[in-house]
Amino acid sequence: MMVTYALAVMNIQQKNLHFILVCLSLTFSSCAAGNRIRLSGVGSTRCSGRVEIFSGSKWGTVCDDDWDMNDAQVVCRQLSCGTAVNAPQSAHFGQGSGQIFLDDVACSGSERFLSDCRHAGFATHNCGHGEDAGVVCSGAQIRLGGQGSTPCSGRVEIFSGSEWGTVCDDSWDMNDAQVVCRELNCGTAVNAPQSAHFGQGSGQIFLDEVACSGSESFLTDCQHRGFGTHDCGHNEDAGVVCSGAPIRLSGLEPSRCSGRVEIFSGREWGTVCHDNWDIKDAQVVCRQLNCGTALKATLGASFGQGSGPIFLDDVACSGSEGGLSFCRHAGFGTHNCGHSKDAGVVCSGNQIRLSGLGSTRCSGRVEIFSGSEWGTVCDDGWDMNDAQVVCRQLSCGTAVNAPQSAHFGEGSGPIFLDDVACSGSERFLSDCRHAGFGTHNCGHGEDAGVVCSGTRIKLGGLGSTPCSGRVEIFSGSEWGTVCDDNWDMNDAKVVCRQLNCGTAVTAPPSAHFGEGSGPIFLDDVACSGSESFLTDCQHQGFGTHNCGHGEDAGVVCSGAQIRLGGQGSTPCSGRVEIFSGSEWGTVCHDNWDMNDAQVVCRQLNCGTAVNAPRSAHFGQGSGPIFLDDVACSGSEGRLSFCRHAGFGTHNCGHSKDAGVVCSGAPIRLGGQGSTPCSGRVEIFSGSEWGTVCDDNWDMNDAQVVCRQLSCGTAVNAPRSAHFGQGSGPIFLDDVACSGSEGGLSFCRHAVFGTHNCGHSKDAGVVCSGAPIRLGGQGSTPCSGRVEIFSGSEWGTVCDDNWDMNDAQVVCRQLNCGTAVNAPRSAHFGQGSGPIFLDDVACSGSEGGLSFCRHAGFGTHNCGHSKDAGVVCSGAQIRLGGQGSTPCSGRVEIFSGSEWGTVCHDNWDMNDAKVVCRQLNCGTAVNAPQSAHFGQGSGQIFLDDVACSGSEGGLSFCRHAGFGTHNCGHSKDAGVVCSGAPIRLGGQGSTPCSGRVEIFSGSEWGTVCDDNWDMNDAQVVCRQLNCGTAVNAPRSAHFGQGSGPIFLDDVACSGSEGGLSFCRHAGFGTHNCGHSKDAGVVCSGAQIRLGGQGSTPCSGRVEIFSGSEWGTVCHDNWDMNDAKVVCRQLNCGTAVNAPQSAHFGQGSGQIFLDDVACSGSEGGLSFCRHAGFGTHNCGHSKDAGVVCSGAPIRLGGQGSTPCSGRVEIFSGSEWGTVCHDTWDMNDAQVVCRQLNCGTAVNAPRSAHFGQGSGPIFLDDVACSGRSEGGLSFCRHAGFGTHNCGHSKDASVVCSGAPIRLGGQGSTPCSGRVEIFSGSEWGTVCHDNWDMNDAQVVCRQLNCGTAVNAPRSAHFGQGSGPIFLDDVACSGSEGGLSFCRHAVFGTNNCGHSKDAGVVCSGAPIRLGGQGSTPCSGRVEIFSGSEWGTVCDDNWDINDAQVVCRQLKCGTALKAPRSAHFGQGSGQIFLDDVTCSGSEGGLSFCRHAGFGTHNCGHSKDAGVVCSGAPIRVSGLEPSRCSGRVEIFSGSEWGTVCHDNWDMNDAQVVCRQLKCGTALKATLGASFGQGSGPIFLDDVACSGSEGSLSFCRHAGFGTHYCGHSKDAGVVCSVSLPKPSISMIPVGEMSWGQEVNIICSITTDLLGGTFILKKTSSSLKITQTSNTNPSTFSITSVDFDDEGSYQCQYEKTILSQSYSSALSDPVTVSITVTLQQPTIFLTSPNGGLIWSPEGAEVIRGYTFFFVCSINCSYPEGQFFLMSSSSNITLTKPAVNHSASFEFPVADYQHIGNYSCVYELELSTQRFNSTESALLQVIIKPSLVPLVSLSAAGTLLLLLLMGFMVVCIICKRSQQAKQPETLDQTQLAVRAVNCYNDEEDFEYENLDFVRIKKNVKAETKDGDEDCEYEVPEGCRDQRYDNLRKAKVFSQAAENKKEERDKEETSDEEDDYKNFKRPFTGSADDIHEDNIYQNFTDGLFSTAAGHT
Repeated sequence: MMVTYALAVMNIQQKNLHFILVCLSLTFSSCAAGNRIRLSGVGSTRCSGRVEIFSGSKWGTVCDDDWDMNDAQVVCRQLSCGTAVNAPQSAHFGQGSGQIFLDDVACSGSERFLSDCRHAGFATHNCGHGEDAGVVCSGAQIRLGGQGSTPCSGRVEIFSGSEWGTVCDDSWDMNDAQVVCRELNCGTAVNAPQSAHFGQGSGQIFLDEVACSGSESFLTDCQHRGFGTHDCGHNEDAGVVCSGAPIRLSGLEPSRCSGRVEIFSGREWGTVCHDNWDIKDAQVVCRQLNCGTALKATLGASFGQGSGPIFLDDVACSGSEGGLSFCRHAGFGTHNCGHSKDAGVVCSGNQIRLSGLGSTRCSGRVEIFSGSEWGTVCDDGWDMNDAQVVCRQLSCGTAVNAPQSAHFGEGSGPIFLDDVACSGSERFLSDCRHAGFGTHNCGHGEDAGVVCSGTRIKLGGLGSTPCSGRVEIFSGSEWGTVCDDNWDMNDAKVVCRQLNCGTAVTAPPSAHFGEGSGPIFLDDVACSGSESFLTDCQHQGFGTHNCGHGEDAGVVCSGAQIRLGGQGSTPCSGRVEIFSGSEWGTVCHDNWDMNDAQVVCRQLNCGTAVNAPRSAHFGQGSGPIFLDDVACSGSEGRLSFCRHAGFGTHNCGHSKDAGVVCSGAPIRLGGQGSTPCSGRVEIFSGSEWGTVCDDNWDMNDAQVVCRQLSCGTAVNAPRSAHFGQGSGPIFLDDVACSGSEGGLSFCRHAVFGTHNCGHSKDAGVVCSGAPIRLGGQGSTPCSGRVEIFSGSEWGTVCDDNWDMNDAQVVCRQLNCGTAVNAPRSAHFGQGSGPIFLDDVACSGSEGGLSFCRHAGFGTHNCGHSKDAGVVCSGAQIRLGGQGSTPCSGRVEIFSGSEWGTVCHDNWDMNDAKVVCRQLNCGTAVNAPQSAHFGQGSGQIFLDDVACSGSEGGLSFCRHAGFGTHNCGHSKDAGVVCSGAPIRLGGQGSTPCSGRVEIFSGSEWGTVCDDNWDMNDAQVVCRQLNCGTAVNAPRSAHFGQGSGPIFLDDVACSGSEGGLSFCRHAGFGTHNCGHSKDAGVVCSGAQIRLGGQGSTPCSGRVEIFSGSEWGTVCHDNWDMNDAKVVCRQLNCGTAVNAPQSAHFGQGSGQIFLDDVACSGSEGGLSFCRHAGFGTHNCGHSKDAGVVCSGAPIRLGGQGSTPCSGRVEIFSGSEWGTVCHDTWDMNDAQVVCRQLNCGTAVNAPRSAHFGQGSGPIFLDDVACSGRSEGGLSFCRHAGFGTHNCGHSKDASVVCSGAPIRLGGQGSTPCSGRVEIFSGSEWGTVCHDNWDMNDAQVVCRQLNCGTAVNAPRSAHFGQGSGPIFLDDVACSGSEGGLSFCRHAVFGTNNCGHSKDAGVVCSGAPIRLGGQGSTPCSGRVEIFSGSEWGTVCDDNWDINDAQVVCRQLKCGTALKAPRSAHFGQGSGQIFLDDVTCSGSEGGLSFCRHAGFGTHNCGHSKDAGVVCSGAPIRVSGLEPSRCSGRVEIFSGSEWGTVCHDNWDMNDAQVVCRQLKCGTALKATLGASFGQGSGPIFLDDVACSGSEGSLSFCRHAGFGTHYCGHSKDAGVVCSVSLPKPSISMIPVGEMSWGQEVNIICSITTDLLGGTFILKKTSSSLKITQTSNTNPSTFSITSVDFDDEGSYQCQYEKTILSQSYSSALSDPVTVSITVTLQQPTIFLTSPNGGLIWSPEGAEVIRGYTFFFVCSINCSYPEGQFFLMSSSSNITLTKPAVNHSASFEFPVADYQHIGNYSCVYELELSTQRFNSTESALLQVIIKPSLVPLVSLSAAGTLLLLLLMGFMVVCIICKRSQQAKQPETLDQTQLAVRAVNCYNDEEDFEYENLDFVRIKKNVKAETKDGDEDCEYEVPEGCRDQRYDNLRKAKVFSQAAENKKEERDKEETSDEEDDYKNFKRPFTGSADDIHEDNIYQNFTDGLFSTAAGHT
């Protein structure tokens, strides 16, 4: 007994201790507020009942005012009772007793305790116990956990208090499991496993001997031993296996197997969000619904938006789960999307196949798979509709036949379907109506079958149409292409026939329509042309090919033939009919319009479409309906090229046959003097133009022609070939038009082509001219770019000679008044299309622009940059009617010669505004309708007027069209204008004060001051938007005016809209002079504050003038100016005068500049300035103000300076604030504004007593963060409220602010200082400890306390010492809440100033795409998060952040708001960390909150994430137990939810390739130390394991027996590849390709692969790199090469990716060959004209080239004699011999070298040209010497004398060379770079005679080389010496011969040549010869 009592006492003490610890873990206010609650009352349970709160020593209730589910949610959470199910009111659980503690509870739902919610004030209420609030909670939270658990299967766990516990399996059965499954929304119970089937749990065991009936809502409602009472261990933990939540498919047009996915939970259906929704998720749904396989996972509410809750989001199925609820997801009911993102599925339905005798993939017996077997379909009711569904489901085209009676043989097994009744549109056979699955009354002798058309084909690609494009075939679930091997017209013919596209026009190969994608299904297609389907043609085999998409085949078909038929049809009008197969069919009229008709008319060559009649207008056709839903753009070449529902697919009958009416045969005007709108009428038919006979030709006929040509109206119908006789056929005669026909061919006439006249009777027309319009940028109906219509398009006019006369004609033609301007140079923007007119020269009186003189229609010499324009005055207007005045009345417009009215349809103030402006009548006051000023007469010119208000005239507004209307004069529109404009002028005037002046006509006049008073002044001030009247000065107070006096005896009531509406003596009637000019002084222009971030008391300054707001320029803008603005707005004092559009740039006008206020002015408009509207700046200089806002104070009963009733000062009195929506955010702003710390409470209901005076604010809605004062918060409007002083709002603030200062201080470390009154003071260190420091750090939002330094550690402060003997518990909300000596009482000096060192401001990473270890850096200070500016931001700064966040090392320090721009404050700038600091706040920076940048410069970090490694039993670098480093130790990862995605991230992070296995259960041994991660859920793409979603760092529910591991593959990097040489290379050159790889895994194999080739060379190498050599590169080696690296590790082969390619490209470069000419027997002479060869002599051409390639051949070519000779090259040269020179050899010769390498031929460029001239022989000249016998005898007589003389001379003179050896070309020097030796260089130019003298056996030869040839490498001199030696030898031989003079034979008689080589050229060579001959004879004589 005593033991039992002791245990009970201990149990009570433990519970009390537990409660005390809970309270200590909360704030002081939490426990004080009464956080203990319970549920009680009639029928209450632990989790449902009347809400009761414990306070003091008693329990009290809660009033149900505003009680809702948010409030109930907080109660349920606080009681650990799950979620709120209901929030009953009106004492649902019976009336309580005692006090009512809470009323007007307003929880957000996220509070921890009910006392944290906003309420009326503790114990403040206005209700009785009949309004006691209650809750119904879901009960204790339960979940399923353990090994292999899913959301719907696992160990049952219950949450109570702060921990999870299990359930003992004693008596555990299916009833118990059923309750759990229902509670979890997991369907029905499948199993109730016992004995810790899902592994042993930990912690407490909360329930035992559970005995549910099965109908309970919650497990805790079942009978049990008592919560926490049990007699078992965790080896008896109970579990459940549930079926999962029920699902269905719903939505728009759903079927059993397709639709929006919906889940049933509780009593309602909900949807699934499409985030991460994919085919794997869809697969699970299809399997769960027994709907076959998933075909599509639809997104974006494709089946329509659902309603109700969204149950699942972020679903991540592997695809193998048994139900959708078993997949991973964000948590049941947790989502961040709306129904616009509802997920859906499309399942295949029951799988089907075609089988049986003679079956193919697309024909056979229909069989369905269900369960594990195939079954058949009974043929009862089986028809083409059913077959169509089967063919569609199998992607087998359309149904051809629906055979019955086991046509393909009897099947076996079950018969699944009978009485099938498909409509034909179902997606799956299982969607059709039938007798019931498995229900039938037939045998297999009735098995149904189908014959389908086969694989579907379509034409696609670039520029494709339905009948032309790339051929594509559908198979399975995708489209593929056809290879063009052997593709020809027969193949194309089959495609065109199959597509009903007429005949084949062409069969383009080589991806003519662009390369396709996906598989290539057919290759080597060989159709005979008669096949029905392309797949019936011979081919290689489906899917077998040897080509790429660069060979995709295409077709161009003619398209289907069409004709027009039906009742009353003509060749160009009738019912549209299409020919397909062997019959004609019609077109359904659905969507049929003029675009469709246009295509038909064009295809039939019938002109343009006139009408597109529907509903079988030409009678109903017969036969098939081929097209429906036709949607032509109008530009197609044929009707079959238009989009349509599908050939033969339609949903209509012949009553909807479509038709067309075309304009008929095209016509034109021609002949002498014709223009586009006047001339001889010509018609086009067939392929030629013909004329019209003028029999019966009249104006009706001409009218039809003019209308058809868009040339206006007919002016004349000339006959008798007025425009000259035409030629060709005469197509029409006896034409009889009524004038209304749409085209000439529609008029009555003699049979087409039948006539009885000649071309002398050709008919003509003269039309009024081409229509014109005005267009372009900023154009109106009466101003714009001039455009003319001709043919079917609009064109422009060139501005050459364009002037006002031309513009006048245009304005008159358009009925737009007179010409105002004739702008040129495309003033209204450049037009497009043709330019029709140029050099226009109008006199100004022409009736239309086309009648003016011009350069000729279509003739011009300019571009659109010279497009002409006009500005017309617009139609004249006036105001008339009953009671009208010059500025009010019925609106009338003048056009032609009469006045007309305006219809009031859509008439509004914008329209009236334009009229008033046009009439110079001020602004619009009213826009009366319904003939307010009486009905007008005459025409109604305008209707549906739609002015924007800014137009210059009424005719410039949009309207229905001039003269077009649908109303009568009872709807005449009117206007009332403000009247004559007024202004204020005179001496010292401002825009709002001065002498009153009125504008009338064209001048300003004044107002007489008789009777002038404040009412009159009020009207003026209002009219000028100048506020209210302040004064009405008289007697020319602002100086005397001049000009007329318009008004006198003005008597305004004060309410008139304008001064001219006041009673007066009559306009212009007066009896006074200017000495009595009236004036006004107004309060000034209205002002407001606007712009980005503006409030009622801060923003961009804006002034209202006229009808718009404008801004103020910041020139000279200062605090004096701001002071005036703040006073004028009643916004307190000026705080700042920001410039440079600080609040954003305004728009509209800038009204003030150079403002210079003294600060005392009553309004901004009274300050000095540059003049209203005068400025020299833009909106980038808009001025702004920041005012202090309305002053506030705290008052009332028991108030202090920091707590009390909130009061605001406005005008001259204090007023209060209504407590509607008053909350802590509002209180926070007040506390901040009063410098009273933070808000502690926001009491309502006049907590500090009721105030008096006005209530200034209501519905205050502060954000609490950024407002500088209460007046900056949103509210109902100053002075607007709906409450009394019983609802006065109040605040309780925390009190004195604190800060840290001193030497070396930071925002989170320093001397503690407190603000009180107006100064800062310190704290004495007596009793100062870590608890005190903890409170300071918490109050400053600086993390936790690290140190509590004493003795003025941060230097001695100054000023008062406010606190001493501080004794904090550590949990206080502020230092002033701690116990201490009396405020300001102390016994110490500043040497004892206390300090703190805090851990630093909390930081986090946020922004777009952020993770826990990467994102925008954000710091918490005060009550908000702020960002860091990126000035100086670098990797050192990022390193500190990463360390502080335990996120590894810094990888990157992104700047410029890389993770998106933040919001709120910017706390740090110019951060300069060394990298070793313990926190970011300890780095040097510009000062907390000091910065000069915006959020566009927010700094970010990317950290590596926590470091990881693999370890454990037998680990390798890439496999082992996963361990994470954090702080100073390694920890492990729990294997809960561990899968391949998680392993993939680890392997990537370790640079270990891909994941092969994700090991569980400590397969690499149990680790030690902490477990850092649990419930890891990676997507697989994260850069680090720490970036994955998980339960929270350090949060886990497992031990090391569940350590996770990985087995990774080896990842080989991509190799590098290079090549020597780089770029192009020469044939035969050596090429080296080098492969290398950056890996330590050497000893592998490098593979060199050639792209598009089977070449594969391998090298196994232990070195890096490896070189592949091509010793002599040939053309076969050309191509692209790539490297790959392979390595085998532990019997596993790994391959790298292919390297980038290198390309081998070979070039062959041949130099230009040289050509040379020689003659071995002296027949060559060089002249300036070229090489002269003596006829009959032999000559050679020598061609040579410098070449390193093998020998080729030379071609010798002549350009003039057509000679081409070929010779093989020897030593890269060749000689071409011409044995006998003749005249046919004359011409220019050149050489070409040709080389053949590897079957490729290469040719050099042509050599230089060498001209050859053939000269006559010298023999005829010699014959002249024998002309006379006497002369010969004389010569013989003197022979002896000659011989003697000759010998005598030979003894004295050197030997003279032969004449032929001296006749050389002028310069024999070559500039070739190569050193060639020519052996036939026998011509030498010698300036002096060559001397040969022998002395002592030596030769002394003297030569002179021509200038310019001295340095050449040719041996001319050597050869000259040889010739000289030969002459000497010849002399010696003659001396030895002793023959007689008569026997000597001299062949070269001539005189010695002593001149220069130039003389040889200048003298005729033949003359030289004869001179020598005769002089020799003379010598003999």
